[in-house]
Amino acid sequence: MEPDALILIIEYCASTKGNKIGYNYILTIAKNWAYEGYTSAEKVGEKLLELEQNSTEIGELFKTLGIKRVATLDEKQYLAKWKKEYEFTFPAINEVCKLNAKKGIKTTNFEKLDGLFRKYYELKLMLENKTQLSIVNAKGEKSFDYITGSSILGYFANSYLKRNRL
Repeated sequence: MEPDALILIIEYCASTKGNKIGYNYILTIAKNWAYEGYTSAEKVGEKLLELEQNSTEIGELFKTLGIKRVATLDEKQYLAKWKKEYEFTFPAINEVCKLNAKKGIKTTNFEKLDGLFRKYYELKLMLENKTQLSIVNAKGEKSFDYITGSSILGYFANSYLKRNRL
């Protein structure tokens, strides 16, 4: 890893953690980012820009989830993963969290939320326009299209996962 890249990581960690930052924390972040290919100052800068762009959205997501604290780096990275890797839009992510909260399934555990989004992604279960749910088969064809109110949509998604023991 380039020294300038490591300095950017140290500055970022210090700005998010304050004086309570540990050497091992910085090294863990640096190792993880290097593993992901962020080894130059330019690449680390791009990663930091992406995380900052997600700050507004993570604040809105925290409001939906009832979380009243500052987001951790891991939580910001989960949001980036759901958007980049799983290709969910932020409105879809926020809607899934709202639907679960309405059903009384209010989780603030981002690992559990990641498991839910991973299942949705693997099943090609997508939320479109906030109220349209589609299941896309392996050939890329929509095999089911369901348009209705949000509360029924959440019920359908959760029922589908339970029926298929997912």
